[in-house]
Amino acid sequence: MPPKDPHEIEALYRGHPLNATSILERAVACATACDRRLRESDLALDPQFALTDQNHIGGLESTMLLAQLVEVSSQDRVLDLGCGLGGSCRVLAAEFGCSTHGIDLNANRIADARRLTDETGLRGLATFSVADATLATTFERFSLVWCQNSAIHMGAPTDVCRVLAEYLSRGARAAFEEVCTLRATSGISEDRLLQELGQLWGGYIYPLEQWRLDLNRIPGAASLIEVDTQLTVRYLTSMAEISHASSRWPADERRGLGVGRELAASGLLGYFRATVRYELSSAPRRQK
Repeated sequence: MPPKDPHEIEALYRGHPLNATSILERAVACATACDRRLRESDLALDPQFALTDQNHIGGLESTMLLAQLVEVSSQDRVLDLGCGLGGSCRVLAAEFGCSTHGIDLNANRIADARRLTDETGLRGLATFSVADATLATTFERFSLVWCQNSAIHMGAPTDVCRVLAEYLSRGARAAFEEVCTLRATSGISEDRLLQELGQLWGGYIYPLEQWRLDLNRIPGAASLIEVDTQLTVRYLTSMAEISHASSRWPADERRGLGVGRELAASGLLGYFRATVRYELSSAPRRQK
């Protein structure tokens, strides 16, 4: 499948409840009440309304798990493909002290990413630009390419892995997370729900085995893959409950979270994280 039409993605996020204004409205009030400067953690955590800058399955918990899996350090220079609001870039900068650069084709999301970064004082470590994440056209030197729940908009696994391979060939390693199917659909009802979910989330949801095959086809690279079903169910259940209890979440968002929760609970929908790097020895590839 080709990448989703950028105009469709822009329209999807135009009315999204997670934006710089809604996040700052809540986070600034929290920081002011505590009589301190705004921190990235204020943007990333909101147990009550889920108005955070972590617009991906698992939220901040998932970001930290992926960072630990790929062993992010202060020496890294990170490129975030499809960064959206830039939440992952700011978390990595704040928690590990590394420099980060996020790219996204949606100029409004990049503007919001810069605004949120300025408010948290992280401009020196986290920068952003409008660019197409499906094209490996950024020729600056990066040690880590980060792609967290953005490949859903970027097309087929083969095409996404081709982009990752290009960056790996320049000496980077990759940290990757995406939603996937864990088994075949069991009938027309699940087929329709999965198709509807793809439309609501503005992307394509591919089988885990397809991702596994294409990640392991990257020349000279080895991948470590972890499937996280418990976090997927827990996160989507929590988000569905919060969104249905709050008027801030539009009907399409509530429906998407509800369908996602249903499919995750049935064992169809899952989420996986992976690290990909060139092998430095003849050791066999590792998989989980």
